[in-house]
Amino acid sequence: MGLSEFQKKKLGHVFDVFYDVNRDGRIDWNDFEDLIVRVSDINGWGKTGEKYNNGRKVLENVWGGLQKYADKNADKAVSKDEWLEMWTGEVEKVKANKSLPEWQVNYLNFFFDASDTSGDDIVDLDEYSKVYTKFGLTEDKCKTAFNKITDSGKCELNKELYRALWTEYLITDDQTNRANFLFGPI
Repeated sequence: MGLSEFQKKKLGHVFDVFYDVNRDGRIDWNDFEDLIVRVSDINGWGKTGEKYNNGRKVLENVWGGLQKYADKNADKAVSKDEWLEMWTGEVEKVKANKSLPEWQVNYLNFFFDASDTSGDDIVDLDEYSKVYTKFGLTEDKCKTAFNKITDSGKCELNKELYRALWTEYLITDDQTNRANFLFGPI
């Protein structure tokens, strides 16, 4: 089946904002280097501590998964076309068993932990905004998105909900689904 135009738009948004960190139109290891520095700065991890080193190892795993599944021409970079082609197959697999690829689970766990700047296993609006504004979202877009994904604060954004929203974001074609706001308004 293939990706719908809406799914392509959402996955393109994630590519542009949360993977292609240096905004050069492709994903390569430099994006992950920039990401660990950015997240470390937000969280005060430093450049040599355990959290920084663990985060870097996770991102090496994520990059390895991306190369394996998306870098079809083996040029050590993932273009947006390669990215969308990879997700065309992965979305169907996720729909079939509601299970994300391991490298994607590692990335969502990393991103949750990076967003949970207080370490209390819940991401609140201030934390969400603190992190997501560093990726180019405005405070207003962060507030809009956070209110959508938490039903205006009626539910806590814990790791379980975050994972469910992440998975649903990837597979849903329902434009009204609250998961569509996990990475900011599209």
